[in-house]
Order: sequence, then C-alpha cells, then structure tokens
Amino acid sequence: MKTIRQILKVKGRKTWKISPSRHVFYALQVMAKKDIGALLVLNNKKLIGVFSERDYARKVILHGKRSKDILVSEIMSSPPIFIEPDNTVEQGLALMSATCLLCKTIA
Repeated sequence: MKTIRQILKVKGRKTWKISPSRHVFYALQVMAKKDIGALLVLNNKKLIGVFSERDYARKVILHGKRSKDILVSEIMSSPPIFIEPDNTVEQGLALMSATCLLCKTIA
C-alpha cells in the first residue's frame, strides 16, 4: 500500500493559498492560472479551511449566487481535515468517505 508521503514524492509538495477575505472570483482566477482544483485558506498564516471547485459548484452556482459578490470565507470547507504523510492512500480515502457521510448527516 502506498503512503501519502510516497505520492507526494512523485506529485510534489507545491501548494497554493488564499486569504479568506478574497472574492471567490479571484480564487477561481488563481486556480485557473495555476491549473489546480483547490486552494488552502490561511488567515494570519493559520490554515482555516480549503476552497475547491466543488465548493464553488455546490455553494455558488447551484444557489444562483455571483462569484464576484461572495468571499472565500463564506463558502470554504472548514475546518480542514488532516492526514499524516505516513498514512496509506486507503486510510486517506476512508477518512474522506467518513467525512462526507458526517457532512451529509449534519446538513
């Protein structure tokens, strides 16, 4: 079983960040320019959430909102969920699945 660390050795560790006070439209521009699907959301150098294409699709477009009117902080996924580099990919997938089920239960 591959670990997260092994995947990152091949994929790389480059990440991109954004402030929670930026407009969603700007975040989408950054993601398009960098050809990425998500940004880490940092407030005073502290990770407070993640903004992803999924957040945009489900929380802006489907609700008829405008990306130029909404801040990243309003629709980011928070709190962030972590996994250790020595965990396996299977453990990561299990965590993501459990988190998705919890979100559906809470919603």
